[in-house]
Amino acid sequence: MRGCQTWKRVFLAPADERNPYAYSQTSDNFLDLPKRIRQLAAKSPAGNNIPIAVVATDPWPTPWYLRKFPNVGFWQPDQKIAPADIYITSAEAAGMSEAPWEKWRPDFFGVRPEVLMLLWTRPESDTPHE
Repeated sequence: MRGCQTWKRVFLAPADERNPYAYSQTSDNFLDLPKRIRQLAAKSPAGNNIPIAVVATDPWPTPWYLRKFPNVGFWQPDQKIAPADIYITSAEAAGMSEAPWEKWRPDFFGVRPEVLMLLWTRPESDTPHE
């Protein structure tokens, strides 16, 4: 990148959504995701060790918000995903063929403008299965 372009992006439009290097604050709605997972974990015999699978090309900032859960795995959408009691996916990964969460209920969480993550829970109950 040239100096002039850098100057424009850094000083004139640092938060412009057209700027590919702009910092975008995590939305307030996304902060409800770890709260919901804590609720599910509290009802599970596994507690904070509940198996969580995150499926997204770019899962950030999900790893930061799940740092207190030791049994979290991260997969790219084209990988074989391990069984889990909770699935979190990007909107793109949500429609994967043969998704293990296919009949589960999604809750939507906005990460930043135009970026969603989905939390998948079993429809028959509010608690994960063992």
